Amino acid sequence: MSRPAPPHRRRRPRGKATLPDLMAVLQASVGDRLHAAGLAAETRIIQAGRPVDPSPATLRKAFPRARRRIAVWVHGLGVTESVWSFRGRRRTSYGAMLERDAGFTPVFLRYNTGRSIQENGAAADALLGRLEASWPVRPSEIALIGYSMGGLVVRSALQQGIARSAPWVRLVRHTVHLGVPHLGAPLERAGRVGTSLLRSLPNPWTRLIGRVADLRSAGVKDLAGGDLVPDGAWVPLPLEGMHHAIIGTLHRDPHHVLSWLLGDGVVPIASARARHYRGAEVFRPERVTIVGGIGHLGLPRSARVYPAILGALTGRRRPAHPPAAQGGRRASTLSGTGRRGSVNRR
Repeated sequence: MSRPAPPHRRRRPRGKATLPDLMAVLQASVGDRLHAAGLAAETRIIQAGRPVDPSPATLRKAFPRARRRIAVWVHGLGVTESVWSFRGRRRTSYGAMLERDAGFTPVFLRYNTGRSIQENGAAADALLGRLEASWPVRPSEIALIGYSMGGLVVRSALQQGIARSAPWVRLVRHTVHLGVPHLGAPLERAGRVGTSLLRSLPNPWTRLIGRVADLRSAGVKDLAGGDLVPDGAWVPLPLEGMHHAIIGTLHRDPHHVLSWLLGDGVVPIASARARHYRGAEVFRPERVTIVGGIGHLGLPRSARVYPAILGALTGRRRPAHPPAAQGGRRASTLSGTGRRGSVNRR
C-alpha cells in the first residue's frame, strides 16, 4: 500500500504583496491620520518579520549572536524592511552581508512613513535609546543606514538625540544615505504646485480635486523640500562621525546628461549629493559614490551597491564572499575622488 504524499507547504507567490506591504502603502498615503486615530503601530524593531520589544530579555532572545557593532537599517516611503531583501533571495540583504563581512549585527526598523519626518525622527531617537541601553552586549559602535525617506529620518533622529544628549548618539561613527532627497524630491514639489493650481481655479470641481489631492500625508509633503522640521529650516549633519552618500543613476554612465537630469529616476543627483547648502558643505566629496545604471528602486538591494556600503563603514570594498551579480554589461561608478571603476551592471 503506497504511502500518502507528504503535505506541501504553500509558498507565497513571488511578487505577491503581504499585509505589512499593503499597510505600508496605506500609511504612506494617510499614515498621519491613522496615527492620530490610534490605528497605526509605533516605530518598531523587526526581526524575521516579527516586532521585537527593546527590552533586555526580548533582545537577548531575538539576537542570540548579538555583537558590539550594530547596523540600523531604515527603509523609505511606502515600504517595509523587506525592501532590503534581494529579489528571489529573501534571506540575502545588505544587513546579512555586512554582518558576515564586518561583524555588524543588523537591526531593521519599521515605521509609519505617513507621519512627519520630525515625528518619525523623534520615535527613532527614543527607540535607539532603548536599543542601546538594553542590547545584550555593551555596544561599541552604531552605524545608521537610511534609504530614501529613511535617510531623512536618520538625520532627524540624530538631531533630536544630540539635542537631548542621548547616550546612543555618541556611538554613531558612520551614517550612509542611499538615494536620499536631502534637498527635496521634484515629484512632490510638482504635486504641491499642481494642487495649489487646482484649488485656485474658479471651478468647484477642480477645487474639489485640489482639496482631495492635498490630503497627502505629512510624510509625503515633507519630501518636497527634504524638511526635517515644520518650518523647513535646514538641519545640518552632525560634525562628529563620517557621513556618506550613495547615489544611483538611470543611465549607466554617471556623467551622461540623463544622469544629471534624472538622477535615479526619483531623486536627482543634486538633491542626493547636496554638495553645498547655503555655502555649507554637506557631504565631503570623497564620501560620495555614484553608481551608474542603478535606479531608485534598485538602490536598497543591488550587488553593485553593497561594496560602496562596505567601503563606507570599513574602508574596504571587497566583500569576503562577493554577492552574485546578474547580467554581463559593464557600467561605471564614480567615487568622490572622481576615479572611475568598471563593475558588472545588475
